[in-house]
Amino acid sequence: MAWIESHQTLGRHPKALKLSRLLGVSLPEVIGHLHLLWWWALDHAQDGDLSGLEPEDISDVAMWKGNPKHFVDALLNCGGRNRAGFVERTEKGLRLHDWQGGRVSADELEAKRNAWNQMRPKLAERVFERDGRLCAWCGSTDDLQIDHVLPLSRGGSNGLRNLQVLCGSCNRRKGGSLEWLG
Repeated sequence: MAWIESHQTLGRHPKALKLSRLLGVSLPEVIGHLHLLWWWALDHAQDGDLSGLEPEDISDVAMWKGNPKHFVDALLNCGGRNRAGFVERTEKGLRLHDWQGGRVSADELEAKRNAWNQMRPKLAERVFERDGRLCAWCGSTDDLQIDHVLPLSRGGSNGLRNLQVLCGSCNRRKGGSLEWLG
């Protein structure tokens, strides 16, 4: 199952707000069009490359019913002065800005793991204290480990909100799976 990371801040993000103004539609409509475009890219443009697409193609996959060129121009220009919008123009053509297709680059993953290794001793104690030194899943007090709720390899962070205490058995059962998220 492919997935994208969608932050709750998207509804307040300056690019989304500007895109809403540029297109003359509501913010929920903008968020819907963006997600339709991103979901399509998961299957058909995993690297974020839109260079082979015409504005009509991009507007079709995002289910935009207005003028296709206006839609693509708004996606390009919603970033503001000298900043990329949700789509950017490169030497090769159009591409989704900061697109990782639900995956973390090897360099980013290595940087996150290095940061985790440096922060681990301090954060681990805080998480153990916060969670009462109990496994979040079964309540065990044996073989306790610090777990990333959303794994680093899936785009998770080293922040306290993404850390939990799990016993070894529950941590192995969870692995890198997202199925347990529901």
